[in-house]
Amino acid sequence: MPPVETETSSDAGKREAVVAHKISPNPRIPPIPWSSIREWQEVNQVFSHQLGRNDILFHNLKILANDLQAQLASLIPILDRLGEATCRWCPDPCCTSATPWFDFKDLLYLNLLDIRIPMGQPIDDLKMRCRYLGRRGCFLPRPVRPFICTWYLCPTQTNRLKGENSEENSYLLQTMGHVKRLRVEMEALFIETIMKQ
Repeated sequence: MPPVETETSSDAGKREAVVAHKISPNPRIPPIPWSSIREWQEVNQVFSHQLGRNDILFHNLKILANDLQAQLASLIPILDRLGEATCRWCPDPCCTSATPWFDFKDLLYLNLLDIRIPMGQPIDDLKMRCRYLGRRGCFLPRPVRPFICTWYLCPTQTNRLKGENSEENSYLLQTMGHVKRLRVEMEALFIETIMKQ
């Protein structure tokens, strides 16, 4: 009988690195989730099905999502002013070179609030430019964009906030921190609720 081969942890790590490299040339950048139209439709159908099963179970989740929506809405005037003052003059806008996508928390949020889901991920692969970027900025209303498009502030915007209005800067940073915590809490509660069913 031939000896049984066992895989060492370093062999397993090498194998995982090879698999990750085949999926994404840079193992630090994960592949874009739900990048095909079929996958995009399926993931949103699963959310819709799960959230439609029992409104009572998801009541607390909807309260969190509404709180999140209110927090984000309070930031829109600040972010819009900042964008108008900086983005149109930028020689290399973030949106032309960024790799944004909707993550699990983004889709959970949109589905919980019954917000119309965009037609697909902003990009299908890492070489693509955002499909929602037009000549005058993003086609998506700010509350519908991936969260990374809301919380990322370039160095120019950060410096402008610090220099102009420290109270507004403080509010923005504090509210963004709260929004990030709400997103994590919302995801954890959704998973916990699903596991109990």
